[in-house]
Amino acid sequence: MSGQPEPLVNYLQRTVGVWRAAKVAGFIVAWGIYSDSLPKGEPRDIVDCGRYWRRSRASIYREQQEFRKAFPDHDTPEELWHQCKQAHADRKSREKATADLLVLRRDWAGA
Repeated sequence: MSGQPEPLVNYLQRTVGVWRAAKVAGFIVAWGIYSDSLPKGEPRDIVDCGRYWRRSRASIYREQQEFRKAFPDHDTPEELWHQCKQAHADRKSREKATADLLVLRRDWAGA
C-alpha cells in the first residue's frame, strides 16, 4: 500500500484503536478551528488552544498526548490540518472534497 492514500480513520483505528481514534480526530479539528481563528503568523500554542475551547490545562495536554501516540513526529496537528484544508481546496466537487478530508497519506505518519 506504499504511497497509496489511507483513510485517516483507518490509520487512527489501526494505530490507537477505535475509541482513541475518535478523540484524536476531534483534537485535529479543534486545533484547526483554533488555528484558523488566529492571524497568519501568530504563534499557535497548546495552552492557548485549551483556553480557546475552555478546556483545562490538564485536559488539553491529555488530548495532545493522545494525538502524539498516533503522530509521534508531530507536536501539534498544524501540518495535518493544513494538508486537509489543501486537499479540500484542490477538489472540484465539494462532496468529493469532504470525503477526502479523511484521507491521510501513509508517509505523514512515518509508516
